[in-house]
Amino acid sequence: MSTSERTTPTDTSVPAEATATKTPRVPAPKVDWTVMIFMVGDNNLSDQALADLHEIKKAGSSKDVTVIVQADLKDSEGPTKRYRITPDRPLEEDVDAQWGETRPEVLKYFLHWCIEFHPAERYMLLLWGHGRALDSFEVPVAVPVQNVDRRVRDAVVRRRDERFSRRRKDPDETQRGKPFFIICPDDQASHAISNMELKEILESVSDKIEGGKIHVLGMVACLMGMFEMCYELRHGVHYMIASESLIPDTSLPFDKVIPFLIENPKVEPEEVCRTVVDMFKTFYVTNDELPVQLSAFDLTKADQLRTNIDALARVLKAQIEGGDKNTLNAVLGSHFQTQRYDEDQFFDLYDFCYMLKENCTNQEICNLCQSIMDGIGSEERRNFVIASQFNGDAMQFSYGLAIYFPWGGVNDVRYRTLQFTRPASDNGQGPTWLDFLNTYVDSISKVERSFRDDGQHQSAATA
Repeated sequence: MSTSERTTPTDTSVPAEATATKTPRVPAPKVDWTVMIFMVGDNNLSDQALADLHEIKKAGSSKDVTVIVQADLKDSEGPTKRYRITPDRPLEEDVDAQWGETRPEVLKYFLHWCIEFHPAERYMLLLWGHGRALDSFEVPVAVPVQNVDRRVRDAVVRRRDERFSRRRKDPDETQRGKPFFIICPDDQASHAISNMELKEILESVSDKIEGGKIHVLGMVACLMGMFEMCYELRHGVHYMIASESLIPDTSLPFDKVIPFLIENPKVEPEEVCRTVVDMFKTFYVTNDELPVQLSAFDLTKADQLRTNIDALARVLKAQIEGGDKNTLNAVLGSHFQTQRYDEDQFFDLYDFCYMLKENCTNQEICNLCQSIMDGIGSEERRNFVIASQFNGDAMQFSYGLAIYFPWGGVNDVRYRTLQFTRPASDNGQGPTWLDFLNTYVDSISKVERSFRDDGQHQSAATA
């Protein structure tokens, strides 16, 4: 089974450790920060994962900052290993435990183990690996698109054209039970962590952390900077770092991020997030000039932003269903003009609202767009997005937060695996962004010619 076919939740058993742990079964002294890096490179990212592991090792730990790495690389690199990073001994001597394949429940075990035996005032979790939404690309994300073999690129185009058939069809039963997002797929184990599993895993440690949430979650993976994922994880995470677009295989500058924590152990989580985002941009400006984007979010503000999104969705749906062509054309034109990512399935939410406010004459819609823009925030007045940086002209209209906004073929079944698609009101009613998407896509779609011709033939036969 491929990682894209992984659909069922796993059990919660912990991995059988192949060697005795070096860490005594008593908690270490409490520190300012425990940095937990969960690295899955058992795929085409293995070499880069190993390079980042050595970079993390070089950065080290300190008496105030503990760095724990769990790395699953390709077979030739041996079994999954858990490292307690130190500044003064070889990497292999940092191995605390090792075992076989990584599975989703291993992340849960890793989190609980770190928090129990390496307590801290604050916790940072970095999830390192591939990230995908709707399994939307077959191109390995570690490879720049312009260098992809033509046969692979053609396969991507075929998948795109199949998905964007303009007439919305009934949900494909093969999609049922599959997640919208997956992260950290493992080729050998044929497993990945779904959005449902990640939500449960993060919330499982809430009673073990002061404040009830992981202080900083860094998604070192592609396409995780979407409002849907932020909303999904809001009860288990305070601040989240992620990208609206693709993360290059060179990932984060760990040799800058970890030393910053070591030098500033009392730093607040929000400042850590801002610093990581700034370091990310500086690294890519200096090195590759690649088009990249990275944001940081305050998830405590997700519920209010969701309320504003629902309000806009409700009005847009009503206006389009009521036959308001001006509103439909304003949405269509704004959709076309908005910053987009990953084969035109995901769009920058702020940029869409900005364009819709420019294009629409309905004052209520304009006001709702402004409320969403204010909720996301700007350089001058940060709100939900507390930091956002991009590099390259291809990302120049990125304001930090993406949302699912396809031109056609709304994947109703998999989108419904997300909390965001369920009505937030107490009575369980009211249009959501998904309801708007279906109304909008149906309104701009044309009936396929074969279907239309069949209808004409049937009409003539009954005349």
